[in-house]
Amino acid sequence: MADGPAKDERTEEATPRKLEQAREKGQVAYSTESVAAMGLLVAIGTFLMGGGFVAQRIAGILARSPEMAMTMGLGTFENAGVARIIGDIAKESLLPILILVTPMTVAGLLIGAAQAGLKFSPKAIALDLSKLNPIKGMERMVGMRGWIKVGLAALKIVTIGTVFGVTGYMQVANLLSMGMTDIGPMLAALGQTLMYCLAAVMVVVLLLALIDFLFQRFQFNKEQRMTKQEVKEEMKSQEGDPHLKARIRAVQREMASRRMMEDVKDAEVVVTNPTHYAVAISYPRDEQGNPQLMAPIVVAKGIDHLAQRIKKVAVDSGVPLYEDRPLARGMYAQVEIGEPIPADLYAAMATVLAHVYRTKQKPTPRLATASSSQVQ
Repeated sequence: MADGPAKDERTEEATPRKLEQAREKGQVAYSTESVAAMGLLVAIGTFLMGGGFVAQRIAGILARSPEMAMTMGLGTFENAGVARIIGDIAKESLLPILILVTPMTVAGLLIGAAQAGLKFSPKAIALDLSKLNPIKGMERMVGMRGWIKVGLAALKIVTIGTVFGVTGYMQVANLLSMGMTDIGPMLAALGQTLMYCLAAVMVVVLLLALIDFLFQRFQFNKEQRMTKQEVKEEMKSQEGDPHLKARIRAVQREMASRRMMEDVKDAEVVVTNPTHYAVAISYPRDEQGNPQLMAPIVVAKGIDHLAQRIKKVAVDSGVPLYEDRPLARGMYAQVEIGEPIPADLYAAMATVLAHVYRTKQKPTPRLATASSSQVQ
């Protein structure tokens, strides 16, 4: 008894179509740790490069704070005065905030776009009432995957804290060796210790982000695997029903055969084998009897049953038949429908047309300059 494909039956890698359908639903291999790690790395870099400027602007705001407080305390509050003070603080704070926040935001968007792509997925943001079901929400929270996420988050915090503490503890001896030095060298040593700790933490965070990225891709590919039957059904849906395709090809061949038989009715002559091959030749002329084409063209050809149909249509339409076994075989093998006959068959074709035009008591046109060279 099988209720559905078991997980161990999903042995086939997901097809591009399956991955595209998952992408439309917003299902992608996405690592939040990578986004957080990149944001933290950019934040540290931004602070190292622009921290001095940000500190100066914040120090300026703090230095004017007592003066602002005294000004506001001298009289009654007025909307214009309060708005002016708040506006000044906002102007002074805007640039430092942008310097710190903008690079982090841009880095997070870029790393997120690199993982999920820039394609808009309406299905991912469509209203799904099942997502509002509190019972299913609790199941996700207390389920195995939820506990795994909680455990990994706790392990990450413990790991980062441990690395930070161990790195700081390794620098304690250096700090104690400074003794009662001036405050400047002591602060510099503390800053250096902090940088060591941040560098160690950053290495751990990047390592955790790499592990999470690889795990998310592995988990996503595993969840998107397909059974052999699903792969076959998808290929069938993309390529179409083979019976329907065979029917379409049959209809197309029938339509092409009908058009070819219509062209036989306007042909100049049908060269036959006489039993197995038939090739219809067209060589239209204008009112003065001059050829409109450089060389005769093949408008229909066939063997066996199709050859008999061509000959029957030709006889019913008054198109003469001419028996020439080598010429019929040569044109069938060398010339496709709608193409002119090659130069090496000009001489033989000129003989056929001359016979046809004599029979019809029409002037024989000059086939082509190449035909005369072949006759000679």
